[in-house]
Amino acid sequence: MTENPFFSIIIPVYNTEKYIARCLESCINQTFQEIEIIIVDDCGTDNAIQIAQNYAKKDTRIKIIHNPHNLGLFHTRFNGIKVASGIYTLFVDSDDFIDIKTCENLYQILQKHLQIDLLHFTSHNLLNNLKSKFNFCKSLKILTTPFFQEKLILGNSFESIWGKAIRTNIIKNAYNKLDFVPSPLNTLEDGLILLALSFEIQAYCKIEKQFYFYCDNPLSITRTITSEAFYKRQKDFLTLFKSIEKLKVPYPSQQNLISRYKNKAISASILNARHYSQHELQEVFFMLQSINTDFKPPHYFIASIYLTSTLLSLRYFFRWQTIARITLYLATFGKVKL
Repeated sequence: MTENPFFSIIIPVYNTEKYIARCLESCINQTFQEIEIIIVDDCGTDNAIQIAQNYAKKDTRIKIIHNPHNLGLFHTRFNGIKVASGIYTLFVDSDDFIDIKTCENLYQILQKHLQIDLLHFTSHNLLNNLKSKFNFCKSLKILTTPFFQEKLILGNSFESIWGKAIRTNIIKNAYNKLDFVPSPLNTLEDGLILLALSFEIQAYCKIEKQFYFYCDNPLSITRTITSEAFYKRQKDFLTLFKSIEKLKVPYPSQQNLISRYKNKAISASILNARHYSQHELQEVFFMLQSINTDFKPPHYFIASIYLTSTLLSLRYFFRWQTIARITLYLATFGKVKL
C-alpha cells in the first residue's frame, strides 16, 4: 500500500467478472501514482473477486476487504470509506472505468484550489454515447452553499457518487451520520449520501472534463423489469424514505431541503411502476401512504398505467426527462416506453 496516498479509489465488487479487469487496469495505470485502491467484496457468486485478488498479488497499492455477507452498494461503499487513508476519495463501480490521467488532472486542480471539498467531473455513457449534462458551473468556479445544494440534490437528474473527488474526512462524516441505514440499500443510495454530503461540504467545483466512463450493465436491478425486481426496489424505497426522515435529526436546520428531496424520491418511486400493472402501482400508493399521511392517491386510473405513473410523478417533482417520456409515448401511440 502507498504510505501517504493522495487519492483513495474505492471499488465495490459484486458479480462483475466480465468488467472488473478493465476497471482495475484503468486504476492501476493512472499516471499519478500516489493512490490506494480499495476493493470491497460484496459476496457475489462469480469470479470477480478472484480476478481482483490476482491483481492485488502484483500491486501492493491494492487492498481487498470482504463484507460478511451481501450488504448492497450503500454499505459496501461505507465499508470502503472506513479504511480509506487518502486526502480525497473517488468511487468507481467495477463495471465502469476511468481515464488513466484522471488522478493527475484532478491533483493539479486540487493543489491550486486547496479549499475544494468536492470536485465534480463529467462522465460518458458508452452504451448510448452520451455525455453527462450538468452544466451549471462550466468554468473553474468555486461554489459555496446553498447554490450547489440546489443543483446537486434537486437538479433534474439523480446524481451518482462516482464522477467526483471528495475530501475523505468529509465523506466519512457524511457516512457516519447515516450509520442507522439498514442493509441492503441499492436504490437511490447515491442520492442519500450526496444529500448528507451536501450539508457537510463548504466548497464545490464542477469541471467539464470527461474522465469517468459509465457502462450500462444489463444485469443491473435498475434495468430489470420483473415482479421480483419491483418488490426489491419497493423494499429499497421504503428504507430510503425512512432514512431521509431520520436525516432530519443530525441536520435540523436542513429540514426544508430534506423534505424537497423526499418529494423527488416519491416521484421516482411512482415512476418505477410505469412498466408494470395497476396492481404494482397501487402497491406504491400503499407504501407512500404508510410513510406519508399527506399522500393522496388518484381516485381513478387512466387506461395506460404508463401515463398514470409518469403524469402523477410530476405532481411531486418536475423532471424534463419525464416530459420527454410522455411526449415520446404519445408520439409513438404507446410503442416506446422509456
